[in-house]
Amino acid sequence: MKNMTNSLIKFKDLHWSYGENLVLDGITSTISQGKFTSIIGPNGSGKTTLLKHIFRLLPVDSGHVFLNTKDINAYSRKELAREAGLVPQNEKGLYLFTVKELIKMGRYAHTGRFSRETKHDRDVVTESMKMTSTLHLQDKIITELSGGEFQRVIISRALAQEPRILALDEPTTYLDPHHQVEILQLLKKLISVKKISVICTLHDLNSTLAFSDRTLLLNHGRIQHVGSPESVLTAEIIKKIYNLNAVIMKNPLTGKSMVAIDNTLGD
Repeated sequence: MKNMTNSLIKFKDLHWSYGENLVLDGITSTISQGKFTSIIGPNGSGKTTLLKHIFRLLPVDSGHVFLNTKDINAYSRKELAREAGLVPQNEKGLYLFTVKELIKMGRYAHTGRFSRETKHDRDVVTESMKMTSTLHLQDKIITELSGGEFQRVIISRALAQEPRILALDEPTTYLDPHHQVEILQLLKKLISVKKISVICTLHDLNSTLAFSDRTLLLNHGRIQHVGSPESVLTAEIIKKIYNLNAVIMKNPLTGKSMVAIDNTLGD
């Protein structure tokens, strides 16, 4: 296991515009290792854009991102893939592959273009499938999978990279409540068992409260609040950011905080 510092990622004064649209307006914060960090905020607040900048999927207009105190731009593509496994919100063009073929693609971060598959490669792929409960799906074509199964397969492919960080863009979108909980429980398990740091954009406030260790709340391209999910998602903040009347209470089943929202919009 590599040595880890508490502050795994640091981003400073990130700015990015799409045409005349200012999307990120001076974003500065850190992300700690070994935690579930959620990035939340209304639609258009910059969540996905921030995630893409952190992992160099988009070049920033100005500002810096550091991973392990090293500038993100100093990493080669393969080096970065060995540090971070990315799970995008939508992927297209995968319908020709079997589950196992897709997961094996995660090994490209460690192999050369013409490298032969090793026993270690096979073992990592098998372990990734076991961790995500996808081993029994390995011979299925991607189009045969349910939404929840597909999401677990994409996470398994990222795990095959043997990353220290797993970054996911709204992984529970379009999933039913059972599969939403299943995916989020899997992410918590990976933090505990594999010592992976998870960074996840989320929409659902109760999922944020139930599973996050730390939360960044964005609005209009700025970080409005950062801290524990309970400190970020108060009734006052929800009213201000989401224009919703809410009450924070204890979930009688879990003892965690939960949000109850009025069925009318805030004034």
